[in-house]
Amino acid sequence: MENQFINDNRPYLIKILYFSLLIIISILGFLLWQGKYNRIFLLLAAPIILLIVTNPRWAVYQFLFSIFVFFALVEEIPIFLIDLSVLLVILSALLDFLFSSNFPKSVPKIFINLCFLLAAIVITGIFSFDPVASLRPLSRVILLTMTFLS
Repeated sequence: MENQFINDNRPYLIKILYFSLLIIISILGFLLWQGKYNRIFLLLAAPIILLIVTNPRWAVYQFLFSIFVFFALVEEIPIFLIDLSVLLVILSALLDFLFSSNFPKSVPKIFINLCFLLAAIVITGIFSFDPVASLRPLSRVILLTMTFLS
């Protein structure tokens, strides 16, 4: 059925593809002329990110590659390339979990230890002198837990 649709509408699909490529190239040219290089990178990275998120195996491969790359995305706040990579792995695992027909039967035993660690950080943060300072370790442990579960 899909091949029939593609074969019947091939000229229209090719025209749509050329038109969308023309629009993307014109947007890239305008952004290059304006000097907005971050937006150019975002426009070019969006299809790659979509491809990585929809393929869990590729998400794990790019995560393994980014472990060895130390690159700060934002200098003021410690956000690194590995953080973005972990978010892509988590998003890929979440999409795979939501579109899968079989669900996991049990939770790994180390997940209970990570929950205790999260609870300890929350309790320590509540009763600490500066509760805001506990947000960074809390976010790192949450990220570690989500990465482990994915």
